[in-house]
Amino acid sequence: MLKPESLRQALTAALVDQGVRILERDPDKLRIYIQKGRIVSRLSAEPNFPNPGFEYRYELVATLIDFTGHPDAVMVTLLLWLSVHQPDLLQNHDRGNSGIVFEADIIDNKTVDLEIRLELSETVSASARQDGGFDLLHVPEAPVIPEYEGVPRWTPLRKVWLGDELIVDADG
Repeated sequence: MLKPESLRQALTAALVDQGVRILERDPDKLRIYIQKGRIVSRLSAEPNFPNPGFEYRYELVATLIDFTGHPDAVMVTLLLWLSVHQPDLLQNHDRGNSGIVFEADIIDNKTVDLEIRLELSETVSASARQDGGFDLLHVPEAPVIPEYEGVPRWTPLRKVWLGDELIVDADG
């Protein structure tokens, strides 16, 4: 499974608090695990040639412990990551209603424990090798790039401010 580490990298790269990358300074503040995992596989139409391709389906749980940044930074980063790695959660109304869930434990006026649950999938295709066996490939999602007024379509969103405070900085 590749998406959990990809999400960790995105959050680590983007979340800043007063100019400091929160998760570079303290990586133990982000915990990611998978629950309710399952494998979906269908036999190919050719009975003498079973295809071992499959799909992971699981609930990813990401928990930020003692988070002192702005929760908007987490959500914007998450939505940008989903637009590349699981766009159906943003495109499909029914999946989107239940596929992105969060809970927050408000510790004080600057600190929160934030738990995010995502319904994710990863397709793994298999192609037969001429010398025997199979090559496995994690199939990337079809790209979806949102449009913003006054911004060219393929411009990546790299920085986000809340008022005068930089809350997402993917440029480092």
